[in-house]
Amino acid sequence: MKNSKITKILVLTLTAVLSLPFLWGSLPVKVDCGMVEGISKVYGLSNKELTIGGVFNQKEARNMLDELNDFRTSDTWCWNSDNTTKRTVSGLNPLKYDYGLEKIAMQRAMETAVYWDHNRPSGGTVFKMLPEGATAGGENIAWGSGDFLAKSSDAFNLWREENRPYSGQGHRRNMLNPNFDSIGIASVKVDGITYWVQVLTKGNSNEVDDGAFNAYDERIVNFLDENINVQSVKFSKESLIIKGEPVKLPKAIVKFNNAKIAPNSKMREGALTLNWSSANPEVAIIEDGKVIGKSKGETVLLCENLPFEIKKEIKVEVKDIGEDKPDEEQQVSEKGDDEAYLINLMEALKINKVSRLSSNKIRIIWSRLDGVDGYEISRSLYKSKKIVVATVMNEKPSTKLLKVKAGIKHYYRIRAFKVVNGEKVYGNWSKYKRI
Repeated sequence: MKNSKITKILVLTLTAVLSLPFLWGSLPVKVDCGMVEGISKVYGLSNKELTIGGVFNQKEARNMLDELNDFRTSDTWCWNSDNTTKRTVSGLNPLKYDYGLEKIAMQRAMETAVYWDHNRPSGGTVFKMLPEGATAGGENIAWGSGDFLAKSSDAFNLWREENRPYSGQGHRRNMLNPNFDSIGIASVKVDGITYWVQVLTKGNSNEVDDGAFNAYDERIVNFLDENINVQSVKFSKESLIIKGEPVKLPKAIVKFNNAKIAPNSKMREGALTLNWSSANPEVAIIEDGKVIGKSKGETVLLCENLPFEIKKEIKVEVKDIGEDKPDEEQQVSEKGDDEAYLINLMEALKINKVSRLSSNKIRIIWSRLDGVDGYEISRSLYKSKKIVVATVMNEKPSTKLLKVKAGIKHYYRIRAFKVVNGEKVYGNWSKYKRI
């Protein structure tokens, strides 16, 4: 805990809920915890939902269980409220890993990425999600940027809080609570920040293990009106041309913010669920998320999302119908549509930081984008040149170490790419950073 600094303490409802953000050097991290002995399921009224994407690492999350149980079953301690005497803890039962609680923790991890609080963005707390019959529950949450908290041991050691006073050992007391017998753990990376969640209970779900999930996934997150601040909505396509093959419906990408997004996070993006209809079903119909041409002609698609007060018309031109495969011109057109969507996403892409680690080594940290396959980093002595020096795939951490010559400053840029029809389609270059 060397160089750590308490920047804020916030007492919330429930029996004991503490909010303890820390800054470790140049890499921020925040932890939070909650604990109750009895569960009160408070339900909020929520009618706004967005689809949020991130990369889960449940294999790493499950690795924490052995370390946690070693901690519980050994002789250890925590401070009493007087901060001068210690309470010895020994002989606790090991926690059973609960795969139902793991699913709850995964959902909560995605929710904390867009609403940093024990209260859910939809209202209420994690406790309304717990299995029937659970009589006690607790939640620990934490986040770290870059590669910080990438490992389960990093998050666990942060929650141990050995060098914290009583008020700073809420996570420690949660993990040493003798009333808990089950746990589920989750880890997800969203926009370059890793979020961790422990959900602890007395009572379990008895769900079976369907495997540790390690991949990109999207989750629906519900919001109360007062818990989301929408900045803009953009559509991936403003018009559609159908040449025989069905065409996917456009996507609506929402940029949003709120007062409880984790500090140092950029404005978030999510996908909006839309209700679609065709103004003229004789020309085009909608099935399974695609537009199917029925006869040559023009019409419009009508879409709306009333909670977000969105109504829009998308022009559709049907040039051909049938099951024929798209010709070369159509393939190019579809590629162009994908590229336009990717370029819209590029508005959120930026280099967060370029720092010199030594005389001949620098680190680049950038904002991760959902829906892309990777990134290219350029370096040059002049703004006008873009010489690609590194390619990073999207499933890897959004940081890169590069070797440089001592004493020479360069301009750095980054852009994302997506593979469409076997070829890379590039987004816009970010603004440059010089170091």
